[in-house]
Amino acid sequence: MINLNRPLYDYIVKNLGAYWHKRTWDAVSNLHNDEKENQGYLGTYFIRSYIESYHIFRHNINTLMKHGYLNNDKIRILCLGSGTGGDLFGLLHVLEEIITKPITIEVISVDGNSIAINLQENIFKNFWKPKSRHNITIDYRLEIFESSDLLCNYIMQFSNIDIGLSFKFLSEMLKYDENIYYKVLKTMQPILIPNGILCLNDVVCPIETYGSGKTFIPVTLNNNIRNYIRNNSDDDRLVLLFPYCCAKNIKKCGNDICFTKFQLPLKYFSAYMRITNTKIFFDFRLFLKKGDLLSQLRPLVQCIDAKCSISECRNMNNDEKCPHLLCSWNWTTDD
Repeated sequence: MINLNRPLYDYIVKNLGAYWHKRTWDAVSNLHNDEKENQGYLGTYFIRSYIESYHIFRHNINTLMKHGYLNNDKIRILCLGSGTGGDLFGLLHVLEEIITKPITIEVISVDGNSIAINLQENIFKNFWKPKSRHNITIDYRLEIFESSDLLCNYIMQFSNIDIGLSFKFLSEMLKYDENIYYKVLKTMQPILIPNGILCLNDVVCPIETYGSGKTFIPVTLNNNIRNYIRNNSDDDRLVLLFPYCCAKNIKKCGNDICFTKFQLPLKYFSAYMRITNTKIFFDFRLFLKKGDLLSQLRPLVQCIDAKCSISECRNMNNDEKCPHLLCSWNWTTDD
């Protein structure tokens, strides 16, 4: 069973008014949340994003570092649609655990909800920064974008990004643009450094999608990525690393209603509430910008894939499992 960061959870409940609720549909639309709604998100979904981010990045960055990843003395992170910051703090937790040398981490945290950003800033200044390792310097910068329909234009102002991430945010843009994942991949490619990585993670539920009515988010995500890979030359696109079964077979996959779903067991325990035996579901993809790591790509992604947790990889109509599925491991322990 995977446990929460209890001191962090206690802090957001006691000091920021976070509370837990069961309204799962609230997770698909947070850009215009008011203060009370942000507090509900903070108590329910913030910590889930934190756990997802921690496990995605710990397994994968650990493996990448064995092959020379993140050898510089500075890391630049772009967190897109960061909200209250669960994904960002999960990543920072990983970096503080696995990087032992002195290092500067530059964080650019971007969102469109000023209330969520203020909660995130409070967590960073009053909880996270005072507890950070003494040999880690974190340069932390918040930005608020004004218009969601100009999101990709906004991203283009950044450069030299080592790690890009967007958790549970891009699905909110689907009501305006059914190709938002495709466009973000195109926009992120030139601003990542060689060997830079990008993680896209989203919720697993239906959502209103421009031109298509209600669609299942993982299906839309998978189709956007498949079209991105097929419509861009190998020299002009990011390389899909994970899951390996999709990375290896996506060019020959002919199923436009295929999807993956990942799961983690989760245990809530704090001084203020206890909810046990909870499972969280999500869908993510990990990309690499071409660099010298590519020469080791095949054994590398196979090694990463051994840590995966695909609970479903299916055709929506007849519930048949994907014929290319190579992995069925689960994260069920704290290792």
